[in-house]
Amino acid sequence: PIHSIDEKSNINDILQNALNLTENQREKLKIDIELALSKESFMVEKYSTDLFQVFLNILGNSYDSLKKRKENDESFKKGIIKVSSGWTPDKNSFFINIEDNGIGFSKEEETLLFSRGKTFKENHEGLGLFYVREVIDLIHGTISFKSSGTNLGATFKISFPKKDKGTN
Repeated sequence: PIHSIDEKSNINDILQNALNLTENQREKLKIDIELALSKESFMVEKYSTDLFQVFLNILGNSYDSLKKRKENDESFKKGIIKVSSGWTPDKNSFFINIEDNGIGFSKEEETLLFSRGKTFKENHEGLGLFYVREVIDLIHGTISFKSSGTNLGATFKISFPKKDKGTN
């Protein structure tokens, strides 16, 4: 469910909370995190609970991807997730990048990533990234992704436009 709680939250704090909650999972899978979060904040006025779920979903997908690559690729050394945030050089939007060196995805899979009911995992319903897109759209953000192919990792980028009021 999408929640509209009237509150202000720093998006970096929401992201850090998601990282903290999943720390045990990362340690168990021996995944390193490289953090480069902006010192400048970006405040969201609603939907912080849903953004927390968005970050949990994307991080969970990265963990799954890294686990699968480790199981299938004997030459794979170390799972790494790079998380960064900041303002674009023109200061018109705030971004969050989550990049991993996991299994990535093919061009064929790419076309289905945000489709409801489509999944490439066993015992999943294909709602995670569909929900992610719904939440990001609701708060007037954009989400994009890229992968150079199988075993070449993936990057998800979420962007939010600068608010007119100057209250970011």
